[in-house]
Amino acid sequence: MTTTYCTDTDITDADKLSRTALDAVSSAEVDAGGSAVVDFDGFRVRAKRQILIDLGARDITESQVTNTDAMVTVEVECALWLLFASVAQYTSAQQDIYAARARDYEARYLRNIAKVNPVARVRGVGMSFEWGRG
Repeated sequence: MTTTYCTDTDITDADKLSRTALDAVSSAEVDAGGSAVVDFDGFRVRAKRQILIDLGARDITESQVTNTDAMVTVEVECALWLLFASVAQYTSAQQDIYAARARDYEARYLRNIAKVNPVARVRGVGMSFEWGRG
């Protein structure tokens, strides 16, 4: 497993439906002849990959990320987005609920990844303050 910013507990604490969604993904994987999915590792790894792509667009590399606490929320949101989007594909039971949650977490993630400051002790762009008196 790749090191990620959040834990399985962070994900289940953020959304109580996440465990039910994981069970649905696991059932679908087993039905398709695959292995049971017992934790959120795969979703967290995919989320981190997406985060690094989005930070790369801001010229921030993984080695520059020093404020890992700030990254927990965006990784949880991205992992939940990916999880609920997966469940919406796999199941027809409550598909609308899962799809709606996926859209909600995608919107949260996109809003927060644009403003998160992953580099400790460095202000992000637009974070300065001036009185503007002339």
